[in-house]
Amino acid sequence: MRTREIETYQQVQLPGAPLAADASGALHGICIVWDTPSLDRGGYRDLFAPGSVHIGDDVCALLSHDSAMVLGRTTAGTLKLAGQLVGVGYSIDLPDTQVARDLVTSMKRGDIHQCSFTAEILEEDWNYSVMLRTPVRTVLAAELLEISIVPMPAFPQTSAMVSEPA
Repeated sequence: MRTREIETYQQVQLPGAPLAADASGALHGICIVWDTPSLDRGGYRDLFAPGSVHIGDDVCALLSHDSAMVLGRTTAGTLKLAGQLVGVGYSIDLPDTQVARDLVTSMKRGDIHQCSFTAEILEEDWNYSVMLRTPVRTVLAAELLEISIVPMPAFPQTSAMVSEPA
């Protein structure tokens, strides 16, 4: 019997993207993009099928996967997650902490503008992509455990945007 895998999705490349803002004072974006291959994960790539991610009962939003730097949590009502046409969207009511203030500064500078996540892989399908020249694992079912605002995601198409309250 195969054991379940818990994967953290972060990588070592930083493609540029403009910072978008709104007037909500919340951090928001897309943490998982459907049908989009990850960067190289060590000889293969991952791709999440549309609707494949179940949002766990208690999901935390962190900075760079560090549990000491909590930005929000679903059980506290400070992190909201929802499936969307393009993937899983999120919004975080940022706390009044030094970590959040430093993050906002880095985001305004354009240093950080993407998202990563940790998920438990429940069902998968493997194929070889001739176009990508590598094996691709299509995740058919997974449970989202945490999201993280990061500078180097495994999925560069993710986003993180912020604006301060008016």
